[in-house]
Amino acid sequence: MRQSILRTACAAFLLLTAGAQAGTLEDGLAAFDRQDYPKSLELLRPLAENGSVPAQVRLAVMYKKSLGVAQDYALAAKWFHKAAEQGYPLAQVLLSFMYKDGEGVTQDSAAADEWLGKTSVPSSLK
Repeated sequence: MRQSILRTACAAFLLLTAGAQAGTLEDGLAAFDRQDYPKSLELLRPLAENGSVPAQVRLAVMYKKSLGVAQDYALAAKWFHKAAEQGYPLAQVLLSFMYKDGEGVTQDSAAADEWLGKTSVPSSLK
């Protein structure tokens, strides 16, 4: 239940903040939304490499869920980590789940708790 609430809240946050970007990022996010993952990857990868948090999160999701790319938890964790380091709550929560489950990183409850603790998620949901 707790994870379901967090994932729903984080998905809503991503949708609300993603639209604020323009240009190629907007095109990459639109391609992702219409499930054109090869185009999304083409447009978002350079942006993610240059520090775009929404692009980093979408790439992480693509690698975690095998959307247009081979599933690769280590790359998913890498992209979530880059966005999480920039203070993006969604990435912090999802990276926390990866540490909790040992997906792409060594399972580490302390690291999971640390990343979850950096979010602005109410303590009653943690």
